[in-house]
Amino acid sequence: MSIVRDISSILSKTSRNTVGNPALGDFFKTFNRSGDLAVTTGTQRFYLVAPSELKNVEAYVKTAPVGADATFAIIKNGSSTIKTVTISAGNTSSGDNLSEIALAEGDFLTVNITQVGSSTAGADLYINLSFNKG
Repeated sequence: MSIVRDISSILSKTSRNTVGNPALGDFFKTFNRSGDLAVTTGTQRFYLVAPSELKNVEAYVKTAPVGADATFAIIKNGSSTIKTVTISAGNTSSGDNLSEIALAEGDFLTVNITQVGSSTAGADLYINLSFNKG
């Protein structure tokens, strides 16, 4: 597989890892944010370079949220929430699957952190997005 570069990452302070080639088949994107989570609106965009389907979203934290769940919204083109991912309080992963969501060439995704825990915020976030060619 070849490395495909994205225009920008979904979250600030994130990695820019994309593996696979969206023009040829399956690919995935891993984003991470180091440190304690804070509620924030994602401003950096990940642009799709070919028609694709988002087929799976999973979130992981190294430090579990305590007192409340940690939640993340995957946003398409700045306005539509296409998936909300939840890491339950006391857990470190979402294990979330979804029905495939069609995305067009030029669509962009951002991620909002909408809840982080109450007594202890989750920390060191990793979000894995799996795609296939649409």
